[in-house]
Amino acid sequence: MGGLIDEYLARYVDGKLKRPEAIRTKLDGYIRSAIGLTKVENIKPLHIDLIIHPIAETGKKCTSNEVLRWLKRIFDYAVTRHYIEINPAPAFKTADAGGERVNGKIQLLGS
Repeated sequence: MGGLIDEYLARYVDGKLKRPEAIRTKLDGYIRSAIGLTKVENIKPLHIDLIIHPIAETGKKCTSNEVLRWLKRIFDYAVTRHYIEINPAPAFKTADAGGERVNGKIQLLGS
């Protein structure tokens, strides 16, 4: 999984965004630390929940939503590269990461 994260970052983040180090730090801290050693083809929706739920539970609901968005992008990339057939993340919604959409904007639950 760690190699997929590196490949995605090299292709879509490094040199393309103003602060790629901030994104890399978040991905390393939340995704790579949780599932970095797991083979990409072995990642299931439960793994996604085990990443985003604890972040939201600590009150970092914006971070949880952001990590969920990155997980969806990374696994979409894995599908397009034929590393996996199905993205394990798209069934998760903003509410699963601690927020909900109201009038097109994310409203954090419990805030």
